[in-house]
Amino acid sequence: MTIAVVAEKPSVGRDLASVLGATRRGDGTLSGNGYVVTWAIGHLVGLAEPEGIRPEWKRWRREDLPLLPQRWPLTVFDSTRQQFEVVKRVLNAPDVQQVICATDAGREGELIFRFIYEASGCKRPVSRLWISSLTEGAIREGLRRMKPASAYDDLAHAALGRSRADWLVGMNLSRAYGLALDAPLSVGRVQTPTLAMLVERELAIRDFVPEDYLEVLAKFSAPEAHSYVGTWFDPKAKNNAQRLPASGEQAAQVVERVKAGRARIASADSQTKKLPPPLLYDLTELQRHTNRLFGFSAQRTLDLAQALYEKHKLISYPRTDSRHLSVEVAGTLPSVVRAIAAPYADKLAPGTGERPLTRRFVDDGKVGDHHAIVPTTQSASGKALGADERKVYDLVCRRLLEAWHDDFVWAATTVLTEVRPQQAEEPVDTFKSHGTAIEQIGWKTLELGEIRAPRDKGEADPLLLPAGLVEGYRPRVLGAKSVKKTTRPPPPLTDATLLTAMETAGKALDEKELSDAMKDSGLGTPATRASIIETLLLRGYAARDGKALRATERGIGLVATVDSEVKSAAMTGAWEARLQGIARGHGSLPTFLQHIEEYVTRVVGRVPPFLPPLGGDPGPKPPAASRAAASTSRAAASTSRAAASTARAESARGSSAGQDREDRAAPQAAPIPPRPSAGLPRVVGPAQPLLPLLQKSFGFEGFRPHQQAVCEAATGGKDVLLVMPTGAGKSLCYQLPGLARGGTTLVISPLIALMEDQVTRLQSLGFRAERIHSGRARQESRQVCADYVAGQLDFLFIAPERLGVSGFPELLSKRQLGLIAIDEAHCISQWGHDFRPDYRLLGQRLPQLRPAPVVALTATATPLVQRDIVAQLGLSTGAELFIHGFRRHNLALETLEVAPKERPGRALAWLQGEGRLPAIVYAPTRKAVEATASALAPSFRTAPYHAGMSAEDRDRVQSQFLAGRIDVVVATVAFGMGVDKADIRTVIHLALPSSVEGYYQEIGRAGRDGRPSRAVLMHHAADRRTHDFFLERDYPSEDLLEKLFKALKASPVTADTLRKKSRVKKADFEKALEKLWVHGGVAGVLEGALVRGKDGWRAPYAAQRALRVEQLELMARFARGNTCRMLSLVEHFGDQEDSGEACGHCDVCAPSATIKASAAPPGGFAKLSPPAVRGRRGRKTSGRSRKERKPGVALPSGGPSADLVAALRAWRLIESKKKRVPAFRVMTNRALVAIADARPVSSAALGEVKGVGPKLLKSYGAQLVALCSRPRSRA
Repeated sequence: MTIAVVAEKPSVGRDLASVLGATRRGDGTLSGNGYVVTWAIGHLVGLAEPEGIRPEWKRWRREDLPLLPQRWPLTVFDSTRQQFEVVKRVLNAPDVQQVICATDAGREGELIFRFIYEASGCKRPVSRLWISSLTEGAIREGLRRMKPASAYDDLAHAALGRSRADWLVGMNLSRAYGLALDAPLSVGRVQTPTLAMLVERELAIRDFVPEDYLEVLAKFSAPEAHSYVGTWFDPKAKNNAQRLPASGEQAAQVVERVKAGRARIASADSQTKKLPPPLLYDLTELQRHTNRLFGFSAQRTLDLAQALYEKHKLISYPRTDSRHLSVEVAGTLPSVVRAIAAPYADKLAPGTGERPLTRRFVDDGKVGDHHAIVPTTQSASGKALGADERKVYDLVCRRLLEAWHDDFVWAATTVLTEVRPQQAEEPVDTFKSHGTAIEQIGWKTLELGEIRAPRDKGEADPLLLPAGLVEGYRPRVLGAKSVKKTTRPPPPLTDATLLTAMETAGKALDEKELSDAMKDSGLGTPATRASIIETLLLRGYAARDGKALRATERGIGLVATVDSEVKSAAMTGAWEARLQGIARGHGSLPTFLQHIEEYVTRVVGRVPPFLPPLGGDPGPKPPAASRAAASTSRAAASTSRAAASTARAESARGSSAGQDREDRAAPQAAPIPPRPSAGLPRVVGPAQPLLPLLQKSFGFEGFRPHQQAVCEAATGGKDVLLVMPTGAGKSLCYQLPGLARGGTTLVISPLIALMEDQVTRLQSLGFRAERIHSGRARQESRQVCADYVAGQLDFLFIAPERLGVSGFPELLSKRQLGLIAIDEAHCISQWGHDFRPDYRLLGQRLPQLRPAPVVALTATATPLVQRDIVAQLGLSTGAELFIHGFRRHNLALETLEVAPKERPGRALAWLQGEGRLPAIVYAPTRKAVEATASALAPSFRTAPYHAGMSAEDRDRVQSQFLAGRIDVVVATVAFGMGVDKADIRTVIHLALPSSVEGYYQEIGRAGRDGRPSRAVLMHHAADRRTHDFFLERDYPSEDLLEKLFKALKASPVTADTLRKKSRVKKADFEKALEKLWVHGGVAGVLEGALVRGKDGWRAPYAAQRALRVEQLELMARFARGNTCRMLSLVEHFGDQEDSGEACGHCDVCAPSATIKASAAPPGGFAKLSPPAVRGRRGRKTSGRSRKERKPGVALPSGGPSADLVAALRAWRLIESKKKRVPAFRVMTNRALVAIADARPVSSAALGEVKGVGPKLLKSYGAQLVALCSRPRSRA
């Protein structure tokens, strides 16, 4: 018999499996010793969306409201369906006879399991594991005390009632108000009353009118040459007794009387006050305390506490609302104290951990689902805790140890001093003085910060009064003065004070039952309050201003719009009271839901059909949101709402799904627009020293070459362009400055694979790194957005196209970024080898994200591309350029002419040698990738990798390659892998790459660990035909672009209409339109429509196409060349610091170590001499030498005009092919060199160049001037 165990999270599942002896890993399971342990990932199943209940509810129509389901089907969330299928398979396995529910011990944890159990169709008997700690002892004790699941049916009914009630309120009210406003809106039973409290405080602050007033202070003598100060007050006044009018007349009279009067102490009252040790922490109290001490947000504290519970096993279950311990748990405290006492040994009270605690701390009647947060019996010694984790753990330890201490005792003294005037008819003036004296520190010896006695509300800080101040004592008046004061507005709410308001909202209610219920749960629960606050921030209803939380104009507008019942705490109090009654077996679920339906019907009926827009920044609108097209807008809103509904799949612990389904109720469109009301925290501050930060955060002893200078420039706020080879440590050059500057570092990267690698590595180092890209589920990306807005991320990685999503740049601008890193920056340049239009738009979007400095990084940029990067990104005039280290000393390069059919065999022969794995083999097409992978598979662990594979398959291949479970990956050159693997020994190209830049980037994946590695390039004349095909596909003829340009008009036209109008084939249309847009032929895209651009697109397009041809020529020359390969690359990229020496181990420098030498076929390779070649062609040879031909004008390969010579040659080659004539017939070498030297920028200047005649000027003048007008490259 096998017992199935279902945990709520993978980490908890692993802890349970360890105790149960289930150590054999499976697909989403751990099994062994008669158990199979599996897990949810938070909520796997939830209530269906409206359209899943009734299809006609998909559209948003007022006539359908209220939505009152007669049945409640469940739905499995797409994002976690795979794990649900694993759990379902386990629960229904033939050998499983019993199930243990091990989800979190609470109302929401019960619901998670019950939904999974029902959706999987399981009928096995269930036992319930109920524990508050994940230590081995606690788990074993919980297993011993399990009860049948039926014992928790009432709790499950309460959970189901909460879930359905939130569905009814969220879906109906969000739709009702969303339709009335014709805009997306989120209304919920907890979120909206919480927002109402923020709005109430915000309006109180705004409406506050400061008033000036005066206070009179008098100084009196005391025995033994001491003195004390008193504040004048009116004993007859009830409020503000110490205030005097700002005019000053009355205050001046008091001062005058007091200075001339006689003083006497009328009373001196001293009281001894005691403050007992504080109760233990529940989650809300812990969040309040960390916010006050360290400024942590509620969500940050919850995350830290959860890590201490799940990951480190150092504290008990943190999501508790109890501040007491049960008698049973109190019995374990001696072991707990032994584990935690060492750091506090000199501060412990006698008998700590030995004496039983009093009923103040131990009370079974005040412990709910879980007891208070306390440390576990595990020691923190040797645990790798983060700094913030250690702070939270320290507080929990101190709070428990304080419980054995005596009270904090102090004496509070109030002295009233009367000053009688000289004239009897004048009034007596009375002054009050407060003082304290600590008599016993008690538990405060363990408190952090200054030890002070508490003061009464409204009183100034108490003073230390001198001795001898007794009734009847006659001091002398030493002086008196009036002091100007101004009334202050109520302070903004912080996380700490808002949590208190949410917890105690019931105090404002009249009915005791409601107040008692809310005393336990208030608005939300300890588990969800933090996420409710973050939701308000994410949706733009509130904003952070330092530690303060402020309602925005949009939040104020929402509260002003909704019905008074919706924003009232009474609604939440009544629901919570009834739900608690159901959980205790004193209520009926059907009756409760009937009352909720009546409430929803009543409120929906009061929502008017139309409402004015909310004040402030408008929310994201659904498509076609005009009043005239209301039905279209509302239908589209359902699509927008669907984006929010995916949040249901997230865990109820700190995620939107646990926020009473409010996240999924709203017609939410991501991302949220900016908030105008209040600024967000500006956490970018003075930079930290770099070397200590490098050593502490990354574990490196020092910098690699060139890194320190780059990091110092970026940390100092300068824009930077960094060109260094792959594997030289570019990533650190933005990661370290980003950490040093503070705030979030935004990283823009085009490769998902590389993005995933970087995030994983940063997370492994303990940094808060996340990413948003097309491969992630929508709810995951939304959570990342929430974390970013809340200031919870050190690094955020995005793809460049994400900045084109409406509202996303605005979301980023809500926080001041610490630094912006643009990886693969060459993609922005049309003169580069991997131009991407999405990168081209970065220059327009970066200003919105300033003033953060920009660090642009690339491994492959020629001087021309470098200048274009600086110009396109709009880097500041003081930007620093670092162009370094193109030479790879450990990398041996080789080129080899091999027919295409022979290449897989040659690769196989080479890779079979010792020390040549792991390897990447680049192939030109997907078909070639699959064929080569099949050929290598019998000999190596091989896998293909190309864009035609699913994202899951690509991720699997990459993960296995990085983990060493695959030896060889065969990939397409064009797609690129973005693999960060240090020990790759060989990179093989099975075809000629399209550019030297691309080739250099791809070979850079080999030998990052510094060990000897080899890059082999196989080429053949046939490769040029493949590149010509791609050239014609990617760079359509000018005639094709001309057709599109002529079809465009000043009035907008859709892309589909343009294609039909121009009669361009669909396969060619997108490429042609893209190129036309890049070069200005399309003015812009306005709401999906295209507008005609400028007429000057032809010359720059011709120049770009010519450069592309030149790049192919350069690559072919490199493959055929007979000079040192590495030196050729260094010279190509213009590394001015290079030694200029040959590498010593490429095929030119060391031919004996090549594939040609080591893998030659039998008989070797025959090398024919020129005479032999002529003889084999049937030509006659003779001893008579031919007459030497006089050489023509040589084309320069270096110097200041080299780049223009290359461009002119490429253009000439294209024109000669068009006209089917030799290249010199278009333009001679002599004329080409003269034009390159003169660089004419007008037709008149071109006509003056020697060798340029009228025919050349007429035929090609405009194109030649355009080529010559390109930016000049540096020497």
